[in-house]
Amino acid sequence: MLFAQEIQDPPADSTSPVASDSTPLTSDQIVSQLYAPLTEGQKYLYTFDKVFGPGALFADGVHALMDDAMNLPKQWGRDGGEPIALRAASTFGRAFLRENIAYGVRAFDHEDPRYFRSGQGNMLSRVRYAAIHTFMVHNDNGSIMPAYSLFIADSTMPFIAQSWRPEPFSLARGFRGAGVGMSLAVVANVWNEFWPDVREKFPWKLNRTIRTTWFNQDYLTPQPLGH
Repeated sequence: MLFAQEIQDPPADSTSPVASDSTPLTSDQIVSQLYAPLTEGQKYLYTFDKVFGPGALFADGVHALMDDAMNLPKQWGRDGGEPIALRAASTFGRAFLRENIAYGVRAFDHEDPRYFRSGQGNMLSRVRYAAIHTFMVHNDNGSIMPAYSLFIADSTMPFIAQSWRPEPFSLARGFRGAGVGMSLAVVANVWNEFWPDVREKFPWKLNRTIRTTWFNQDYLTPQPLGH
């Protein structure tokens, strides 16, 4: 779930990007100076990890257990291997569908799927930054654009997913699912913003053994333009 999103702030030394008048740059200005676009293959590896990564699979399992505890949907019953398996398969299918729709949109409009941490300012300003950058993302030239992939994927997936769920089709349920999906995207970015800080508090061995991706965390870290 955090694949290639834990972008560290540039070191605060004489080589760090600074404005011509020596005033500190904003996080977006720093990213624009250090930005390098991803290939389409790298973007799909990001999508793959959002579906099959350890963090994503763990979240799917928790979601399935919560739905089972609340007996949602009630037509699948509860307290047994088969109902949990159905809910886990449904949750995985929704994630697979959402992320592949999002990838298709990004391939068309050249969005960058990564979340670039702020890592500076107080807690409130960082939460605000994370929320804004859920709906405004970088594109392949480093500038900011609306997150069309989020809007389209989270708006269409709940309606398509109703085709395999036992409840009758409902517009209200579809729109509610879209709202929940976008809200969870904000929560995910807030998590990505603060998780590296929290992780550093763990003992060294525990810190190194916690995995949220199958890939090297540095694999998609942006490098300075022209490198």
